[in-house]
Amino acid sequence: MTDKLYMINPYLNEIEANVLLNRKVGDKFHTILDKTIFYPDGVGGQRGDKGSINGIIVEKSIEKDGKIIHITDEKIPGSTALVNIDWENRFQIMQQHTAQHIVSSCFQRLFNIPTLSFHASNEFITIDLDTDYLELYETEKVEELANAIIQNNFLVKSYFPKKEEKETIDFRRIPKVEENLRVVEIDSIDYSACGGTHVNYTGEIGLIKITEIYKQNGKFRVKVLVGKDSLLDYSKKNKIFYNLAEKLSANSDNIIEKFDLYIESKNSLAENYISLKNSFFQLLKDKSLPDIINFGDSKLLIEKFDEFVFSETANYSKFFEEENVILILYNQNNELVQFLIKPCGNASINMDLLMDNLKNRYNLKGGGNKKLLQGVIYISKDENIIDVFKNELEQLNK
Repeated sequence: MTDKLYMINPYLNEIEANVLLNRKVGDKFHTILDKTIFYPDGVGGQRGDKGSINGIIVEKSIEKDGKIIHITDEKIPGSTALVNIDWENRFQIMQQHTAQHIVSSCFQRLFNIPTLSFHASNEFITIDLDTDYLELYETEKVEELANAIIQNNFLVKSYFPKKEEKETIDFRRIPKVEENLRVVEIDSIDYSACGGTHVNYTGEIGLIKITEIYKQNGKFRVKVLVGKDSLLDYSKKNKIFYNLAEKLSANSDNIIEKFDLYIESKNSLAENYISLKNSFFQLLKDKSLPDIINFGDSKLLIEKFDEFVFSETANYSKFFEEENVILILYNQNNELVQFLIKPCGNASINMDLLMDNLKNRYNLKGGGNKKLLQGVIYISKDENIIDVFKNELEQLNK
């Protein structure tokens, strides 16, 4: 068994220990010490510690059969070890874990919502709640109470209760273990069975902020920023706020109103643009109707568009849906031709065959379906694009 000093004093960041085992496993080295301050990875949702042993970086640490195995890329020299952990990382982990206990306790206390699990990353924690219904005001109330607990700087303590004491403890969640049960208590506010590292006082957390709520596997998950991360997030969002306020000529009292007016104006401009564009397309259509020619058993209209307007050809083609005409719209830049072909109304052509022919003869890049074909083809300098289109349509009837 490894003596897990982090269970007794999580504020230790450097110790000396004896090396009990040091062997190569695959391309890594596994080291077991008589005692350690390394909290192992993947235990109880808490992140493992970062650090070094005799100057060798510990890649990760795992727990197996009560022993903590430290995994490194290099062999750790010597029979004694100077063990160091990254204190900034450890303290963040302590803040996060205690914050999770507080937030989970607040959800349970205020709305009778139990916690299913939690996960901690380098920047935030997520808490999975046993509920399929959660409203914003509930998270706001939880955040308010959680920060009040933090600001009151309550004592956080851990201990191993005797058997008779366990029955008197009001656990937020029934413990899954009986032996070696460790309790983390937040000054009579919350009792949890936990083997993780925690701060001594809630005030050390500083601040928590619930930034997201969303569903995960049918239940609700909340994303929580803790300590410095919540302050950095506030600073970032404050900069965004002032940037938007400046652009909208607004302040904290009227920015929502100004933004709503901006959206209203933007939507109005978009509606006006669509209306003007449709009027323009209608004028173009009316102007082009005299250019429709008889082409075999069908009618045909071939029309050239400049590059800017060509991007709207699919929308423009909708104005011909009642005209019973084969519509060809194109834009030409030397040998490269962008085009759209659409049989409108009762007009009909073999689009699959046309597509194959254009691929074989003009290296068509594009595609479509029975109602519309668009893409790019390449013609020689001597070819006339209108003649090319007419010839391709004639080939379909042979």
